[in-house]
This record gives sequence, structure tokens and C-alpha cells, in this order.
Amino acid sequence: MSKGPDTTSSDPASQRMTSAMDSSAPAPGSPGPADAYPAREGGADRPVALVEPHPLTRDVITGLSDPDRRAVFEQLFALVTRTQHELADHKTRIDQLEELSTLDELTGIANARGLHEFLRRTLAAADRHGEGGVLVYLDVDDLKVVNDRFGHDAGDTVLRRVAEVLAAHTRASDFVARLHGDEFAIVLTRTDPEHAAELVPAIQRRIGSASILHGGQAIEVRVSAGLASYAARADAADLLRRADLAMYLQKRIRKSGARPLHSLR
Repeated sequence: MSKGPDTTSSDPASQRMTSAMDSSAPAPGSPGPADAYPAREGGADRPVALVEPHPLTRDVITGLSDPDRRAVFEQLFALVTRTQHELADHKTRIDQLEELSTLDELTGIANARGLHEFLRRTLAAADRHGEGGVLVYLDVDDLKVVNDRFGHDAGDTVLRRVAEVLAAHTRASDFVARLHGDEFAIVLTRTDPEHAAELVPAIQRRIGSASILHGGQAIEVRVSAGLASYAARADAADLLRRADLAMYLQKRIRKSGARPLHSLR
């Protein structure tokens, strides 16, 4: 009686492959890779399990009772909520620091950085909508004399008072900033040069009539001002340069006894 072909290979490689396949097969009654997924409706085949869940993770989840599961989810929810609150607090702090970085510590109004940021947005809007406005550059006359005679505390009082007058006599849509030292700036949005040429002298008079006392002594304050108008396609650096030059021209003219306010367009 003849025997059938011997299916057992003596090839070592084949034996190793057969052994590996036998060792990877699941034991009877144990879930295989496909058992990690529920059957689809309608008798469709289960999807192929590309990565089988870690046995420890599966055992822990399936071994939890309902109260335990609820406790785990409550802890996770509390952790997520706390993290969200911490992120919100961090964002608030960042916003506060950014705001402080654009404010002048002495006067409380914007600083040079704040002005440059406002000009960037305003000039971009002027390009889009064809709006115009005026930049006013102001310089406190003889602040060094005030510092030398009354002390730097008196000079700081003068700067704060000038900032108060500028903020009080401009619109909410305008922008007031202290650039550095004794120099200030106002951006008069949607304003023509003619109206600005009437408004700025009035502000100068209010500053001159402001009551500034230090140590029981009255301090007289005057500011020189220069105007530069802007429209579409204006450059911020050029705008500041023109307003600054106009301010120095007025300072020279006032010292010579003349009165007109210069506006460079």
C-alpha cells in the first residue's frame, strides 16, 4: 500500500515558519485580532485589525465595574477642565503683558511701540478704504529747565499732565502716545489738515493754561507741534519724519516770535 506524499518538510526555514505560525495562533476560546472589533451590521466582515489593543489595557477596561469607570471618567474630565482653565489663565496673562509692552509706564498712555502698531493698522485701513488723517508730533518746550530747577519729579508731573490734556481733548477714535523723553504724538483719524490745524493750537493753549504745581510753585508749560497728513499708500516712517520736522520748524518760529503752525503734506 503506497503512502501519500510526506507534507513534513525537512527544510529548517520551513520548520521555523511553521513553528512561528503555530505559536501565534490564539488558544481555543481566546479572542483573536478580529475579535478586537465588533461585527458590522448585516453580516459584513469585520475590519482587519492592524494593531491589536494592548492586553493589559483591554483587561483593565473590561475589568472595571460601572462605578470605577465613572470615577475614571470624572477624573479625566476634571483634568481636562483644569487644563482648559490653566490655558485660559496663561492667555489672559500673555494679553496683559502684551498690553503693558505698548503702554508708557509714567503716563499710562501708549508708548512708541503702541504708536507704531496703531499706525500700521491705520495706514493699512487708509489703503483699503481711502481714508485720510493727520499725525501730530509734539515736544514739551524746555523740559530740561524744569528738571534742573525743580527736579525730575516735577518733570514727571509735567509729562503726566500733558498726557492727561491730550487724552481728554481727543476723540476715542484718535490715538495718543508718548514716544520718548518729552515727545508725544497724536493720530487724528479721518481728519483733514484744515480741521487739524484748528484743533492742535487749541490743545496747545489748554496745555499752556493747565495748572501745574510742584512744591507750591507754579510751572509754566508749553508744547511745540508739527502736523503731517496721510492718505492711501502712506509710509509710517516718512509720516513720522515729516511731522517731526514740522514740529522743529514751529519751535524755531515760536522762539523767533512768529505764530503760525506748520503742516507738511
